[in-house]
Amino acid sequence: MAFAAVTILMDTLHQHFLQPTPRFPLRNKTKVKSLYKNFSSLQTSLQQDLKAGENDEAIQGLEAQLRDVSVEIRFQIEHQLRLFYLGKAMKVRLHSAQKLLPLLNLAIKDIKAMDFGSILSILRLLPEHFMLPVSRMPAHMKKRIKSFYKQHPFLFYNNYRNDEWESKDIQRLWFYTFYKAESLISQELRAAYLQKYMKQRIGARQRIRQIFTLGIKLTSYLKKELLLNIKNTFDQSKTSKIKNTVSLRGLDHPVGDSLQHTSKSTIGMVGCDDEFNTIMDKLNHQSMKREIVSIVGMGGIGKTTLARRIYGDASFISRFDCRAWVTISQEYNPRQVFRGLLRSLAPGGDENNEASNNELAERVYKCLKGQRYLIVIDDIWSRDAWDDLMRCFQDDNNGSRILLTTRLNYMADYVGSGTNFSHTMRFLDLYESWNLFWNKVLSERIIFTLEFEIIAREIVEKCKGLPLAIIVVAGILSNSKQNFNEWEHIAKNVHSLSLDHSNQLCESIIQLSYTFLPRHLKHCFLSFGCFPEDYTIDEGMIVDVWISEGFLKVVSSKSLEDVARECLQDLVDRNLVLCGERDGKLSKVYLMHDVLRELALREARKENLSCFNEDFDLSLGFRRSQPINSSPISQWWSSLSRMWSYNCSTHTSSTFSSTVKVEVGTYSSYESLYIWGLPQLRHLYIKKGITLDPPRAVHHNLESIRFLDYKSCTEELFMRTPNLRTLGVSIDQRTSLRCKAHNGFESLVYLYKLEELVARDIPLHWKFKTICSKGILSLEDFLPNLKRMELLGTRLKWKDMDIVGTLSKLEALILKTGAVNGKRWEPKDGGFHRLKFLEIFDCDLQHWEATSDHFPILECLTLRCRSLKEIPSDFAYITTLKSIKLYGDLDHLKSSAMHIQEEQQEYGNDAFVADNFGYSEADNSCIIA
Repeated sequence: MAFAAVTILMDTLHQHFLQPTPRFPLRNKTKVKSLYKNFSSLQTSLQQDLKAGENDEAIQGLEAQLRDVSVEIRFQIEHQLRLFYLGKAMKVRLHSAQKLLPLLNLAIKDIKAMDFGSILSILRLLPEHFMLPVSRMPAHMKKRIKSFYKQHPFLFYNNYRNDEWESKDIQRLWFYTFYKAESLISQELRAAYLQKYMKQRIGARQRIRQIFTLGIKLTSYLKKELLLNIKNTFDQSKTSKIKNTVSLRGLDHPVGDSLQHTSKSTIGMVGCDDEFNTIMDKLNHQSMKREIVSIVGMGGIGKTTLARRIYGDASFISRFDCRAWVTISQEYNPRQVFRGLLRSLAPGGDENNEASNNELAERVYKCLKGQRYLIVIDDIWSRDAWDDLMRCFQDDNNGSRILLTTRLNYMADYVGSGTNFSHTMRFLDLYESWNLFWNKVLSERIIFTLEFEIIAREIVEKCKGLPLAIIVVAGILSNSKQNFNEWEHIAKNVHSLSLDHSNQLCESIIQLSYTFLPRHLKHCFLSFGCFPEDYTIDEGMIVDVWISEGFLKVVSSKSLEDVARECLQDLVDRNLVLCGERDGKLSKVYLMHDVLRELALREARKENLSCFNEDFDLSLGFRRSQPINSSPISQWWSSLSRMWSYNCSTHTSSTFSSTVKVEVGTYSSYESLYIWGLPQLRHLYIKKGITLDPPRAVHHNLESIRFLDYKSCTEELFMRTPNLRTLGVSIDQRTSLRCKAHNGFESLVYLYKLEELVARDIPLHWKFKTICSKGILSLEDFLPNLKRMELLGTRLKWKDMDIVGTLSKLEALILKTGAVNGKRWEPKDGGFHRLKFLEIFDCDLQHWEATSDHFPILECLTLRCRSLKEIPSDFAYITTLKSIKLYGDLDHLKSSAMHIQEEQQEYGNDAFVADNFGYSEADNSCIIA
């Protein structure tokens, strides 16, 4: 993990000291440049292929020292930066207080003699002063300021009027306010904390220079030792290894006729057909009693994969009125489980956050009462969890089925009684094991020679038929350096164990997946351990975590988001992370097998990493280590760690590295929020519409804003935030009338890179007319990269959808309550040629006259329209259609959905599913592939 620690430190040095406009300006950058250069050289050395000597104790020891030195230097620098910035903030507040005090004294002395303009300037300066950031304020001062906020809330709203000033009551109010403010600011000036932290600011600058000096000495020594050991390791490997370095890729001698025609479509289910048929026979049993089928087996043997195949079998699930998938895991959370079931069975039934667990369970019971249901309970561990769930799943003698997976035999025995059936997953035989391995390697277009096939078969045999182990080994080999010596080295590290020790076998092989990871991917892999078990992770969330932690290496021609996505894809290619998609969302989702997650947590502890997860505010930080005792580094380390003393936590805070995401809780839309002092900010989120003034300079890093007040949608703002990819726009109802003359929608033409647009409570119909009349909305220049649009309360007409349909890259369209008004929709020919996901909620649409040509590649249609008479029957001829989902009580649409399903299946689309229930978060695991 030295690579990640070095990369994070280099990012800290660059952000604060080496940018063209650094946050911490230095008169002389010689030392920080020398330190950065040393770390850059060490980073390059760590990127070299050291697999031949990775087990060399000398190199491992040096890497551990480098990791600890990097963590300590970063910790010391960030502590001093914290003191420096704190002192800087105190200086600004001190100057503000010194400016305000004489003005307040003048107002108190003779407020009647002051004109309204002078009073207004004080009223504007006061809230600015009290909103200045301050830290470590004495408790009594903080209490007084909070009290002042509560007594004078009107100060923070600029709605003062000149005609009110003549009132004696208003003058008395301002006099009292100014008197209290003067007393408060005078006390603040007398307090020593402002001057104290201003002095610390000067000392912090001096100590940062000392850190640079000691860091140069430490890194120079480590660089010399590391390069020497790498050279010795490679020299030894050259003399000891066989000279044969035959290249694996591109050879013209494929081996094994029986394998040349293997289909890539069988990759996920090799060896499962007989078990699939066995379980399906039990589930299809003609008994009308509710029956329970258990799938039992160790972690990684394929229980969930098999259950997922059954859950997605269209011909089987058509027998049931409703279905739901729920994952339990070791830590049973009844509230989460019941709410997940409700999201599948009753859309909106989980929205009451105050409902007790018993009330949620009662709702699940009522949803299933009288229904023929299919419930999949994945990864159950305890009898208590099972007993808790069973009160919801009554037996109405209508052919309902429950399928569960577990690692524990006693759980299957506990559940099994009477006609209930338990199936124990078997290991793959040698032929099935080789087919699974071959299919995984075949997906990488690798062609075997005889020498490589011999090694590969030896490795596969050591896996003893465990699917997860085979898949992981295939990922290691497919992504390793493709030469004979490399594969031979991997084969020696795969230790064969008896089936009696299959758990240890799986752990030892999974461990190799981490050992052979490139250094830049190890931190990425470990970060998945921060997420809860069996949690489905949005691509945006994991990308944000990685960028905020700062361990992604900057590539000159790519954005950090692109680098992060490449790392994600690399982990998927190595079969360490599963990847899928959510309906209606363009971003991918990721899931890690719980066996691999356990490895991530175990390795994180070894690497001195701490995982923090508070309400999914995730971070993975290095702990500070004990002083290094080896000579000669110990003397420099001791000087560094004892330079000053202070209290600190074990986690290295990244507060001052690069703030990439800001979430604002409560905010007054009357005031403009100033965020342009955060140059690395990428994501801004606030529930209410935020008012933003345009920045003075271009902010290239800002990529998403939710939600921006509509009146802030200006040409000036969007031209200075050219890389926005996600934009949410809403309107403050109190200012909506004043915005009538403003058409901010026109300004979107400057957001060339925008991919996702959410418009909320903005009447857009007349704005669309204006845009069309000006010729702005065209394929060439209006939102050319927009992929997802979500509208709520926009009051468009259905004919306006013809304009939306011209967006050349639109893939997902979500129309929520009040988005479109009108009873008839006749789409225009030639539109929506890239649309894959369409959702329509709570509109008054009655007649939808559309054909398959209007939505040629539609994949998922989701409806909650009680007034709609029927789904266009011609949708049966959309060859790409995968599902129709109906929310709520829509029996009148169910018949047309089932007709489309029958037509689709007649044309060979057996994967098509028509559901009349919601799509839950737990359900998302079904689409992971």
